[in-house]
Formats: sequence, C-alpha cells, structure tokens
Amino acid sequence: MGETGKADGDETDLLAARTISAGELAAGNREGPEASILCFGIVWHPDVRRVGAVAPLHFSGAGHAELSRLTPSFNDWDSPLTDQFVSRSPIVLRRMSADEFEITPPGGRMAVEVNGRPLVAATRFSMLELGHEIILKLGNSVVLALFDAPAATHGRRWAATGELLGISQSIVEVRMSIERVAASRLPVLILGETGTGKELAARAIHAASDRAHHPMVSINMAALAPSLAPAELFGARRGAFTGAVADSAGLFEQASGGTLFLDEIGDTPAEVQPMLLRALEAGEVQRVGETRPRAVDVRVIAATDRALHEAGREAAFNRPLLQRLAGIEITMPPLRERRVDIGLLVRHFLADESDGLPRLAPGRALAERVCAFALAPWPGNVRELFNAVRRLRLGDSAFAIRQPYASRPPRPAATPRGRRPSSSNRGYRDPLEIGEEELLAALEASKWVIKGAADALNISRTSLYELMARSEAVNSIEELSDQQIHTTLRTVEGGLDRWASHLRVGRDALRKRILQLARD
Repeated sequence: MGETGKADGDETDLLAARTISAGELAAGNREGPEASILCFGIVWHPDVRRVGAVAPLHFSGAGHAELSRLTPSFNDWDSPLTDQFVSRSPIVLRRMSADEFEITPPGGRMAVEVNGRPLVAATRFSMLELGHEIILKLGNSVVLALFDAPAATHGRRWAATGELLGISQSIVEVRMSIERVAASRLPVLILGETGTGKELAARAIHAASDRAHHPMVSINMAALAPSLAPAELFGARRGAFTGAVADSAGLFEQASGGTLFLDEIGDTPAEVQPMLLRALEAGEVQRVGETRPRAVDVRVIAATDRALHEAGREAAFNRPLLQRLAGIEITMPPLRERRVDIGLLVRHFLADESDGLPRLAPGRALAERVCAFALAPWPGNVRELFNAVRRLRLGDSAFAIRQPYASRPPRPAATPRGRRPSSSNRGYRDPLEIGEEELLAALEASKWVIKGAADALNISRTSLYELMARSEAVNSIEELSDQQIHTTLRTVEGGLDRWASHLRVGRDALRKRILQLARD
C-alpha cells in the first residue's frame, strides 16, 4: 500500500491535500475553476449537440444584458441560439445585486417562463431561490440556466470526461480535484448524498492514476458481516474454518497494485473498523489461519453519504480510521445545486442503449419535460434522474413530469421591484416566536444555507437575516478577519459546510469571501 505508519510524502503534501479536499475552494489558484463568470448555459435545445454550451453575460454601461435568438454567442459554435421559436426581440436582464436580477419579457409573442412561472412583466428573481441558478424556458423550445460558471469555461468545453458530466462550477471543481489527486498515493474519502455519483468519482480517480492498469476492487461495507469480514478482506488459509476448502486471497490482495474501493464506509460494522484500521496503518494483511503477514500495495478510496465529521457521528465511527481514510476529501454536489447539468445528463441517459429500452429521439418536444426536471429537488440525485428518464423512454411521460413537481417545496413568488414580501400574505411565522436555540438548530441543520434555514423556520430570508443580525451567537461575514478564515481553512476538516458551522456564518457569504481572498 506504500503507507506504513505515516502516509508517503511530507507534511507539505498533506497540507496540499487539505487544500484540495475543499474541492470548490483551492485558495490562491486564480487560473483554476474557482474563479467564476455569470453565464447562460444551454440546458436543452432542439439541436441536442448544443446542450451544455455556455455564453458569458456582457452587461452594458447601463447595467443591462440581453437574451434573444441573435445574442449572446455560445462557446460551442460561437453562435447564438438561432432557434426559430426564440424571439428576435430581446429579454432584458438588469442586475440589482450580486444574486438578484430584474428580468423583462421580450416585446414579441414568445412565451417565457422563469423558474417555472410565466414572465408577463418586469419581475425580480433571486439566484438563491433554486440553489444558485435561475431557469428560463423560451418558447417551449429552449431551456437555459443563469449560473456562475467556472472562468475556465469561457473558450473551452467543460461538458464532460467519462461519466462525470456537467458544466456547473461544482462538478468542474470535482473533475479538477480528481485530476490533481489521481497521482497521489494518499487515501481519498468521497462524501456526498446518495445517488450523486461517488463510485463514478472513485473510478475516475483510479482511471487517471498510474494504477489504472491494475484492478479496482469494490466492496459495499454495509453488507459485510462481522463474522466473515476477516476472510473477505484479508483472505483465509485452507482449513482455517468450516467451508475454507482452499487458500483464498482477500480483497486487499486482489486489489494489490491497484485500488480498493470501500463503498458505504460509514456503515462498516463496528467490529470490523479496528481490523480495517490496522491493515491501513501497517500496509499488510494476515490471512485467517496464517501467522505470516503479507505486504500489499493498495490505494484506498472510501465513500459515504453519512456525516461522519458531525458531532454525534464520530462516536459511532472509529475516529482514527476516519482520519486515516480522509487523507484527501472530495465532496460530490447534489443535483439540486447543479441544475444546469441536467440537460447533459438527460441527453446521456437518452442515448444509453445498454438497457435495451426503446430509443427516444431528443428534440423540441422534450423541452417542457427537461424544464420540469431542471426545477425538481431530486432527493435521489442523479440516480433518481436516471430512473425518471428510463420511465420516460418507456412512455410514462405523465409520471416523469408529475413526480418531480409533486415533491418540490413551494417557491416564493417573485417580489415586484421596491417591495418586500409580506409574511401575512405568505403564511410565514412571526419571527419574534423564534428563539436563539431554534435559530441555531435550523442553521446547523441546513449547513448554514440561508434559504434552507428560512424554509425550515417558515420565515422569509429577510426575517432570517434580521434574526441573525440580532443574535449574539451568529457572526456576520464582515466581522471575521482574514486571519480567522485562513486559520479555519487550515485547521478544520470537512470543507465549506464545516467551515461555515465553525465560524457560525452563512455558507454562501463565506464562500464568496473565500473566493475573494483567493483572488486578492
């Protein structure tokens, strides 16, 4: 395994690994994907070859940007949308703040929907409403996402390598992290919700490493019975126990020279965790029934959807084992945080012939369905989207549209310019009912994402900001010094969610501050 006692490499290499583990925030790399540009991304187009193309927004001196059949130009063919059902008369966007835009419909007859609602007059929309994107459907033909794209997207196609498809900043950063960590011999811990593609990321790391010509062996740790674990992981000598009719190599030996992928590591039986830690620390295994250890050269990648770093979880999982596994951490983003990628994924799933299902020709007729998909919350992430597209190919179009909308939480209506939402009209709670303990619990549960905490408390985001400003336990981003932030990034493991919780500050505000520090 090349990792006896301490991992190969000096402390500088380990510190670099900690920086990479942030995934989205490799501080100081101004040329990397962490720098972003506000762009339109094509989520769906009648010519599906154009799905995934990107066009940076250019605001005039008056602060306006235009979108029409003729402008802007996208980076696939250096061409505008050029679809006959998209109006030549422009949609006008005016940036009101970092996350808020006033969108004015075109002068023609083209129907426009923004975040699933008809656009009939100039209306304000926030990018925070759907995570950090705004979804537009033009003339029942084209679907676009307004999103912060990696600066590197401009002039380069970032749509995909392998099956990690996407142009979103979060998935581009995952691919860049994979490229950077592949050559390392450090173990990798891949975090993320169920269905986000953790095994795909593991396979991408293996394929990009110098171990690619050796096997990648996988095991689901949740299915590993404690009584069978030693033989399964480390092998057994003939006659060591009933049923051991021949010498057998365990998974560590089978993966020697290559990669061992430990899926669902958070569900490893408690009795198995010390055995696994010893093998990782010693770089050797001992078959059941033998006394001689065997050296193994294995790069270990583990994955979990469990929050192993959170308080309360650590007691249930062997902390030294967690520290050993988390030499480098990569977090897979949920699909609801990368809606601009949904069209690319749908196109990929439609073209899949491995399951023998009928082919469904992509084109204009699918724009409404893809728009519905782009607005859905997808608790099952990419796996759930794959199943929805598969049902669509079987002709169950009603379910494919109905199911995502049925599970989508209510969205706040756009607020006309100059007005604030009324809690009495929206059925919000009175913010004065909310105490300090409930406020902090909601912020922690939402991982300090403002929209999530406001929804959980059933108050407006404006009211939540006011509660946070009055709270003695919550910090504003302006109160934090650069040194406090740098120290947190260096000493606190777990990425942006953990940093926001440690500093007790809004996640999006902290992310922007870190990106600003990286540019300065």
